Amino acid sequence: MYKCPLVFVLYEKSVKTEDLEIRQIPQAANISEGSSVTMTCSWNIRHSERVRVNWSKDKIMIFSEVGKGNYKPDGREYIIEENYSNLTIPNTVLNDSGLYHCEVFVEIPPPVRRASGEGTLINVIAFQKTNLIIWLLAAISPVMLIVIVALYCCYRNVKNRRQNASSVYENTSTIKKEALQQKIEKSSQFYVNCAELSLSQQKIHDKSANIYKLRTQQKKNQPMSKVIEERSSSEIYQNV
Repeated sequence: MYKCPLVFVLYEKSVKTEDLEIRQIPQAANISEGSSVTMTCSWNIRHSERVRVNWSKDKIMIFSEVGKGNYKPDGREYIIEENYSNLTIPNTVLNDSGLYHCEVFVEIPPPVRRASGEGTLINVIAFQKTNLIIWLLAAISPVMLIVIVALYCCYRNVKNRRQNASSVYENTSTIKKEALQQKIEKSSQFYVNCAELSLSQQKIHDKSANIYKLRTQQKKNQPMSKVIEERSSSEIYQNV
């Protein structure tokens, strides 16, 4: 996430020592914790054989070096060129707040000339977590919305598939149940028909047996009737 460290920038007035003129910018800067800030100190003398640059914070020396180069002795970055020097503080913390001064010594050619800038006041502001949350939400919200919509669509598709599968299963189960019920009913009807047929056969058999018994009884009773008739005739004859 990009942070703009400079809230306002004021250019420092030039300071002259004989023929050496120094300008230090910015005059002040308010920055958020975790961002970076760069201070520049420039001078008007060129082609010097030996130039020493000092940087101090709250009147305490933090850097001193001679000659061109890029230096990182304490986590800060110091750059010295022919007629300017930069001090860059990356990933600032609250302790980086303070008043920074640049001091230049032109040692060769003699005489030694010295000049310093009027300073840069750095104010590091504590980073607000609420701002981070707002930025994160602003960055994540569109992505989360897309993800939520995609998940919802997937959920609906899965749900519809399950419902269709359930409907097919229920229809298949209903058809199977109806077919099984029909088979059971047919089997029951078959058993009933068989039972009725068996009962009819039993009745026919019983009737046949009764008829046979009746005929047999009749046959047995016929001789007895003849004997009774003969006896009756003899008795009648005797009485006569």
